[in-house]
Amino acid sequence: MHSSRHQAVADLDRFGILEQVLPEVTAGKATAQPPQFHAEGTVWQHELLILDYLPHHPSRRLAWAALLHDIGKAATITLPKTAEERIRFDRHYTVGAELARGILKRLKFSNRDINDITWMVHYHMAIDDLPRMRPGHRRQMLGHPAFEDLLELHRADAAASWRPNEPHGHKPAFKAIERLWHEYQSTAPELRQPSLKRDLGIDGHWLTANFGGEFVLTGPLTGAVLRELEDLYQDEGVTDAAVYLAKARVILSNKAQRVS
Repeated sequence: MHSSRHQAVADLDRFGILEQVLPEVTAGKATAQPPQFHAEGTVWQHELLILDYLPHHPSRRLAWAALLHDIGKAATITLPKTAEERIRFDRHYTVGAELARGILKRLKFSNRDINDITWMVHYHMAIDDLPRMRPGHRRQMLGHPAFEDLLELHRADAAASWRPNEPHGHKPAFKAIERLWHEYQSTAPELRQPSLKRDLGIDGHWLTANFGGEFVLTGPLTGAVLRELEDLYQDEGVTDAAVYLAKARVILSNKAQRVS
């Protein structure tokens, strides 16, 4: 994007070009936001403002994710019916990711860029939950190739969201998220994503060797059991094979047909 990216997008809008190319973005002009969370104004004003808070030379995927991150709001807005309620945009990140996918396909982006940008749009809210995620899910997010850009998007999004009663750009979880990212980066690459099969040799062959004579092991059942064992490994890091034998037996006893 242009070094004056905010002004460049505003100029495209002023000349009527943006409406022709990205009507999903200009739809934000008519989309109000709850003032207690977005004192900067409409979705459109937030879309422009976030461009000012990106790094000086953002990656292509970061710049586009920033421009598109809230396009789902116009389609998901729910206005308050009482004074106690507020404007809501339930699951706007899911809708926004699908809209972004359509836009990027229309503009002939590569599949890799499409996947990374839509992933960032979808997870731009969920990153707040990173410190509270199960360890396996946390590592999956941290290990995504676009995570570093997602972190920058999160930083810019906070800076472009003006909350009247909080310090500018305040995000309570940001330091914790940043710390988790630095810890992940400092971990040896081969240890970043544990694998039950690679580390302990537990796979379909292991399941058949230990339980094939006792239970009917169909493909879907084998996959389901291994997923549960993998979740246990990812979240708790247990390395005692006896634990997985016991866990697999419980699962199979509940789900599988015994050999006649």
